[in-house]
Amino acid sequence: MELARLDSIVLKRIKFGDTSLIATLFSREIGKLSVIAKGARAARSKRGLASALEPLNRIEAIVYIKPSRSLQMLSAADIIDDAAKIKCDYDKLMAGLAALSAVDRLVVGVGPSEKIWKSMLLIYRRLEGCEPAEAKGIVLQFRATLLSAIGFAPIVDRCAICGKPVAAPGVVFSTSEGGLLCRDCARSGIKLDGDEIDLIERLFGMEGQEMRMAIPKDKLAKLDAIMDTHESYHT
Repeated sequence: MELARLDSIVLKRIKFGDTSLIATLFSREIGKLSVIAKGARAARSKRGLASALEPLNRIEAIVYIKPSRSLQMLSAADIIDDAAKIKCDYDKLMAGLAALSAVDRLVVGVGPSEKIWKSMLLIYRRLEGCEPAEAKGIVLQFRATLLSAIGFAPIVDRCAICGKPVAAPGVVFSTSEGGLLCRDCARSGIKLDGDEIDLIERLFGMEGQEMRMAIPKDKLAKLDAIMDTHESYHT
């Protein structure tokens, strides 16, 4: 058994037994892991684990790691950043929790990933400094970056079937084919206009991961639906 000190972000937590908590973390050093904090909810607990294990918190976690065990033992945790600027605004809080849910849902068996870790820190900074109305668009960009990091980004720079360039009209997004289809190959899918094609191409082409795309409000719902169906089908 190895004692590890992990720079981590708390994705979620649940109650376990009368006094314990089970939390899911994403750490820079080893990636995603589940830990149990025994006695964290006990009335006389002085270790501060319950407050440290709030979702969105960035913590330094002291964990006993046993590779053969799926649930690791959390010994101690200190809060590095409590994400107070995000938690104090409802829209930002919901956006932050949606981003954590995406990591929890999509990152399975990946191990450590500097790209995912940096993207998580970046979305924190973007949510802290954005206007509440921009929060949903930032999360959409984060989810696109996350899909790219785990190898499930759709094909958007050409037709997913024939490889030819795509241009409106007649272009669709096909979940089953994994990306954009030109008018000649389009048999079914979500129809896109020129602006939507451009947004999707930019959304999944953000190598800089700055998450500073301006996404029009009237396009958010459709892009979000495309992201949902693509995630569900391919992951």
